[in-house]
This record gives sequence, C-alpha cells and structure tokens, in this order.
Amino acid sequence: MCHEKSHTNLWIKISILLIIILLCIYSTFFIYRSSVLINGDRYFTLFDDAMVSMRYASNIAAGNGFVWNTGGEKVEGTTNLLWTLFMSVCHFLPVPESKICLVVQLTGLLILIMTVLVTTKTAAIISGNNTFVVITSAFLTAFYYPLIFWTLRGMEVGLLTLLMISAIFITVRVLSSAQFSYIPCVLLGIAVLTRLDMVIPFTTVLLFSAIFDTRNRLKHILTGGIILLACVGGQTVWRLIYFGEWVPNTYYLKLTGFPVAPRLLRGLWVTLQWLVVLVPISFLLPHCFLFSLNRKLGLLLVIPLMQILYNIYVGGDAWERLGFSNRYVTVAIPAVILLLTFTTDKLRFSVTRWNETPFRLKVYGDTATKVLAILAVFVALNGIPFNTSVLGMSLVKPLYVDYDIQKIREALWLRGITTKDATIAVYSAGTLPYFVHRPTTDILGKSDKHISKLPMRLPDDKAPGVNPYTRWRLFWPGHMKYDYKYSLGHLKPDVVQGLWDNENEGISLLRKDYEKVDMGNTGGDCWLRKNSPNILWGKVVLPGQ
Repeated sequence: MCHEKSHTNLWIKISILLIIILLCIYSTFFIYRSSVLINGDRYFTLFDDAMVSMRYASNIAAGNGFVWNTGGEKVEGTTNLLWTLFMSVCHFLPVPESKICLVVQLTGLLILIMTVLVTTKTAAIISGNNTFVVITSAFLTAFYYPLIFWTLRGMEVGLLTLLMISAIFITVRVLSSAQFSYIPCVLLGIAVLTRLDMVIPFTTVLLFSAIFDTRNRLKHILTGGIILLACVGGQTVWRLIYFGEWVPNTYYLKLTGFPVAPRLLRGLWVTLQWLVVLVPISFLLPHCFLFSLNRKLGLLLVIPLMQILYNIYVGGDAWERLGFSNRYVTVAIPAVILLLTFTTDKLRFSVTRWNETPFRLKVYGDTATKVLAILAVFVALNGIPFNTSVLGMSLVKPLYVDYDIQKIREALWLRGITTKDATIAVYSAGTLPYFVHRPTTDILGKSDKHISKLPMRLPDDKAPGVNPYTRWRLFWPGHMKYDYKYSLGHLKPDVVQGLWDNENEGISLLRKDYEKVDMGNTGGDCWLRKNSPNILWGKVVLPGQ
C-alpha cells in the first residue's frame, strides 16, 4: 500500500511538472507575441488599463506622488492599490523603459505557476489525493485562457486569483481538521488592499467559516472583522487624506450617472451571455450543486456565485466582447474547476449488463467518459465557441496587442514633435500617456474628477427618444462620460490624440484652432493646436505640404 501511494505521488508530481513546463512555453510565446520591434528596440506591452496603473507607478517611482500627471491634480484613477505599488517597484529595477512591462509579465507567469500549485494542493484535500482530480485541476487551471490573458497582460487578476485560491485552500484544510487559522483573512485582506471589491469574497469566506466552524465562530468573526476593518478603513482614511474622496474616482466613473435598473439588466444580460458557454457541461452542473452541499466543497460554489452576483450589480465589465469570463468572474474560476473535476471523477461508463462487462471495458469506458467530459469543460470555460477566444489561444497575436502597439508608435511620434510642456488629450489613457512623457488630459475621465462625476452619455445616434431596451444594451462601464467643451474647449490641449463618441461635437470645437495631421507610419492621426509653442512644427508634415 505504501509503495502504491508513493508511486501515485510520483506520477502526480511528474504530471504537474510537465504541465508547468508547458505553461511556461506557452506563456513565453504569449509574451513574445505581445511585443514589437521599433527602431531596433523591442517594446513589451500590457493591456491599456494596466498601463494606466503603470503611468501612476512611474510617477511614484520618480518621487512625484500617486498621480497620473507630474504636478497634476491628485486623482485615484486606479482600483488596484498594491498592484500599482508593485509596478512602481519594477521601475526601480535597472531595465530600460521598453522592458519594464516584461518584468510585470514575468511576475504574472510566476503568479500563474503558484496558482496552479495551490489549486493542486486544494484538489488533493477535497479528493483525498485522487490522481485524476489533482492532475486535471492542474491542467485546466494552467490553461484557463482568461486567467492567462488577464495576468500576462498586466492586470491584477492573476494576483487576486492566487490570493483567492490560497484562502480557499487554507479554509478547506482547517475546516477539515476543526482548527482555526487567521491566514485566509490575511490573504484576502491583501486582496482587498489590491482591489477594494475583494470585500465580497472576504466576507463570503468569513461568513462561511463562521457558520460551519461553530467551535471557532467567535474567533473567525473577531479576527476577520478586525482585519477587514483595518484594510478597508485604513485605505479609506488614506484616500480621504490624499485624494479628498471616500471612494476611487473609477467608482464615480462606472457606477454613477446611469439608472440602476438598466445597469442591473445589462449586468444580468452579459452574465447570461457568458454562462451560455457552460451549456456543453450542463450535465455536470446539478451534480456540482449536490456535491457542494458537503462542507468541504460548499465554498467552491459560494465564491463563484457571489462574484457572479457582483458582476450583475456593477453591470458587468467593459470587455465582455472578448467572449470569455471578465476580470470579476475569472478570479473565482479555479474554485469552479475544482468542483467540476471532482464531479467528473464520479462519472461512470454505463452499459445494460454492467456485471457481465469485462473489467478492461469498464476501465476504458470510464476513462473515455471522463476524458470527453473534461474536454467539454476545457472548451466551455475557455469560451472556445467565440472566435476571439480561438484567435487568442492560437497565439496568432494576443487580443488588443495591435492596438497597444499602435499607441506605442503614436507616443514615440508625439514625443518627437512636442516639447516636454505639451499637453495631450487622450481617450486611451494607458499605453500612450505612459510612453509619451507629457502632461495628459483624460477625455474619458478615469483620472479626471470633473468628467467622472458627470452623467453618462449615450452614443449620438441613440440619444434621441432612446427606449429602456436600447438604454441597458448600450451601457459600457468607464466609456460613457466625456465633456468635449471642458476637455478640448476649456483645457485647450496642444495635441488631441483622437475623439471618442459624438465626433461631430468634438470636431466643431477643433475645426477653428486645430490642424488635423497624419502621424507618419503609426497608422493614426491627431489634431495639433495651431501656433502652439509646444509643438515642433519643423518636424510636422502639414496637409498639402
């Protein structure tokens, strides 16, 4: 028996090692395909939202404070405090600007590896070290494309996922042994300091532990309550002192100025759109629910459900068009994977006369049944029915990379034709502002208090007589507030990168005082303020020249 157990453990370790090696190879190609060679220098890119945090991080590292613009207004345009601070540490490393994003991506790869390892440990606990459950959980987690995408593209999603599954692992372990541990609350406290909405899983784990661990209920409530209060309260006090606000600027931007009911309806709609991908594995879901009634597995169901409810509440994310789970849902998917693999292991091949079936056929039948089920799980979770998912997983080029590369080219071009005092108005607030090194105006208000507190606006062709059906379908968090009269007419930037929506409204303000020019080989164009002393006109090719 001991020899058989040792052999099983060796097989599991070898399999997990191979999975991690494959993950490293895949991630290496992913990272390389998200880079570009410009003038002999290779630039690595992150998702544009992550580059907003990088802009803040660069200013922190330079001693300019937690600001988007050097010497500018203090606005909390990020929602990932600790992740931004980590990015600022990356800026102290002796690496060129073009490679700092690579440091963040390699950190993301390390986070992915750790997430796989913790998930396998959790799988071992809930399944009694079942070989199938452990190895399959490792594989599905390692090659869960949304997690790879968000993590290697520089978002805090990977860190939050690691903290979440680590807290689940320790909670399940201590509940199984009737012990008490404050570590889950510490881990989730770090998650709350990373992103404030992680209060949802924090309270979920805390309440779950208090309900099912009656012996240590008071310890859970007191310890968890103190840690949660310290993380939320401390962050709020700092925010009030530094920014003069109770909540991040992005809260106003995304959750105010739009009717609640249509927002909830949109959140429900995009959630259901994502849940449709689970249809191929619908035969597993009732069993998952029944198994989750077991205390050891209950948390694996409650955590994803709470994240789904939160996703509905905020109206979904801005990137549902990608065809796979968004940032809010992705952090909870390793728990779903564990529940699905545990359930799949219980599947059995069935024939009419089971007792008369040869043993070998039973084994082959069971194996084939499980393999087909896991294949269905892999397809469903990765959203493979969507073309975007297939394109992204194929590594032809990670999604949105071409857009980010264009913004790097535009930033370098603008840097070459402007002085350091030139102000640039942008609607893409991450990559271009980070590389351009110029004061920047955020048209969409992520780092602008005036814009973020305005009512949300509908597209110009939908505004007149819009009905409730159209209204909720058009909700797009973080992309519906702008004021051209303020950003362009009042602030009068030297350069306007481009216009967002209602272009005719913006053009009417630019036509008199601005000149539209082609930005060389970047593939884009911009507007330059006529006679601006901050533009090096000798380096600009004007129309007609």
